[in-house]
Amino acid sequence: MAYSYFPKDAQELYKNEQKVKTLIQKELLDDVAAILNYLTDNFRGSEFEQPIAIDDRPTNAHKLKIRKTFVGKLTEQYPSNPQTQVAIRQALSRIKRKDGNPVQVGKLGFSYGDGSRGNKGVNNRGLGFEDDVVASFEIWKQGEPYEPGQILDAKMEKFIVELVEHYNLTKYSEIKIVPEGALNKARPLNVNASGMYVGGSMVFDIGKTVTDVTVQGKSPRGSVDKTVYLSLKKGATVSYFNAGLGSGLLSGYPTSSGNIANYKHKPGFLQLCEHFGIDIELFDSVFVYKTPPRSNLGTVTPTKYNPRAIGQLIESAIGYGFHMVHKFDTGDRRIKHFEVSPQYMKNNGRLIGPPTIYYGGTSSFSRSVRIQVQTSDYRKIDFVIRNKSNTALPPKDLLSNFYYKT
Repeated sequence: MAYSYFPKDAQELYKNEQKVKTLIQKELLDDVAAILNYLTDNFRGSEFEQPIAIDDRPTNAHKLKIRKTFVGKLTEQYPSNPQTQVAIRQALSRIKRKDGNPVQVGKLGFSYGDGSRGNKGVNNRGLGFEDDVVASFEIWKQGEPYEPGQILDAKMEKFIVELVEHYNLTKYSEIKIVPEGALNKARPLNVNASGMYVGGSMVFDIGKTVTDVTVQGKSPRGSVDKTVYLSLKKGATVSYFNAGLGSGLLSGYPTSSGNIANYKHKPGFLQLCEHFGIDIELFDSVFVYKTPPRSNLGTVTPTKYNPRAIGQLIESAIGYGFHMVHKFDTGDRRIKHFEVSPQYMKNNGRLIGPPTIYYGGTSSFSRSVRIQVQTSDYRKIDFVIRNKSNTALPPKDLLSNFYYKT
């Protein structure tokens, strides 16, 4: 939802009534103003600024997103059932409109999160999704036994309920939800004669490294008996890793055609090309700085490549020991989720057929080399060598995009 209108106070709401009337039913304007007044009058600090967001699309009229920092505050008066839809609505129903009547909470739609404030929501898709997962888990947790309908997003509710069932989380006396996505743990690319992999070692149990939200189940004794690492993705594809080539593999790559013949490729990059089956001459031609052609320089199915090394790279990229949670931003915006086990990793480390290499894009020319392969669960895995910051600069990145079969 596009919650991008942030009225700073009730006065602004009334001042912009012409705009607001397309977002909020006129008879509910006093209710929204009363909620806004209450929150701005009773809470101070930067974490409480812009307390509500309003969806800027008329099709979602009178729907509010209350800033996440208010959730615990609003429910302090209901310690036996905090952070649930019921408790929050009870707290809001105590607020009085300017005519003295209570706010009509039953006619307003609510959700909770930081919307697009600062670098959240639509400006940071990963962290925005993380906020939604954490907030929804808290609603489930505090409402246990969970009453259907408390999590307003039906697809999010379905995911949470299925995850709880998959790991039997209801048997634990305490559930702790730890957001960790902002840590952005790096996994460098390693290339040698025997293979390729990402990460600091050949250990592919990477739950602690890739987790965005960690769920801990505690026994009555207080010990952590169950840990589930959630890796959150949002978009059309999964990108399991993006690695830099500039520092160790392609550093000093020439920026003009004048000195391309004098450039000496580093041994590691030559090894990477051998594993993928990349033609060095064609590769260099893509990045020679001259007037580019209209179409790519060639689409090649190599006869010499190392399927074991490519498979090892895929296995290390996927890893295991976590639960993948992928929210699609097209179509029905479904949430696909599954446990990433050692078997899942190994199944997808076996290639189906040889790679296809596109020198200069798949159709119209671009300064990139794409290596595409297929495995049991992915109709296409696209490894892209290019400069992700500026297409007019030499290649320095190896990017990955994984496309599910279903």
